[in-house]
Amino acid sequence: MKVSSSWVIGFGLVAATALLLSLYQLVGWSGPIWMLTAVIGFLVVYFVRSLFIVHIGELEFGVVFYHNGNFARFLDPGMRFLNPFAEHLTDRIPRGSQKANATTEVRTKEGILVKVTWAVSFKVNVHNIRETIRFKLARSLPGSADKIVAGKTIQSLRHIIEQKSVQELHRHDASKELEKQLCDQVNARLQLRHKETLSASGVAYIPERDESEPISGLGFDPIPWFDVQVYAIEMPRDIEEALEADHERRLQTKTAVTALENLQKVVEKYSDKDMERLAELERLRILDESGGSLVYLMASLAKTIRQGGNGGPPPNGPSKN
Repeated sequence: MKVSSSWVIGFGLVAATALLLSLYQLVGWSGPIWMLTAVIGFLVVYFVRSLFIVHIGELEFGVVFYHNGNFARFLDPGMRFLNPFAEHLTDRIPRGSQKANATTEVRTKEGILVKVTWAVSFKVNVHNIRETIRFKLARSLPGSADKIVAGKTIQSLRHIIEQKSVQELHRHDASKELEKQLCDQVNARLQLRHKETLSASGVAYIPERDESEPISGLGFDPIPWFDVQVYAIEMPRDIEEALEADHERRLQTKTAVTALENLQKVVEKYSDKDMERLAELERLRILDESGGSLVYLMASLAKTIRQGGNGGPPPNGPSKN
């Protein structure tokens, strides 16, 4: 059965009146006065708490603006005082882990278009915001923190990959190397330590951060390298096939060079007589393949064996002595 609010209010008023009359009959006017005082005190505490105190969760920051639209301050987690006559809580910023991810098309230094699939995990920390831009980030961080990180990541990717060749991006450890470089670049940009001017080598200079100094940037905690992932680096199919063929040729060349080096080491151990025997055996093999005389082959083989046994040329005939 559904009870209307008017019945609840009416019943409450009747109950309160009956209680006041009972207290008046028992202790006189002091009873109702004390009860009214307690009720009024309770209402005052309730309204003060609801109007002047706000609760900020442990995984968020509060954003407070003045009634005229200007930024006032950020609120840390916990019970915080708020002046309702001048301020109001407009939004809350998550301070837990968030993620930005996308697939970005970038050109290498040869102008070849590659696709990089990446993801960056990050945490917002309003205490790391530079004082002069707090009012801007108070408006953008609540709903666009992932877009800020994504924008800086894409800038960093373009800067890094435009200085790399397709051969460098095709190496087996290219993703891991790119993750570390990308982490350094993104942190530098989020902390406003990145210099757009390029050095003579074409690499932007990133000054080291002084660990003793507080971060003064866009309001993010430093991102560790393991929170930056590069899932795939995709190239045009014809380029990838050409790189694979080139890699196969390099492997074959390396294998052939190694085999020749090993053969050279073995040959260096042979004497001149050993080399003569090998040459004679190769000549016999060629004659055998071309259908040479078996008698000639056997005679040549016997000649080779006698040379090996006597250490010199065979005699021309029986001795006359």
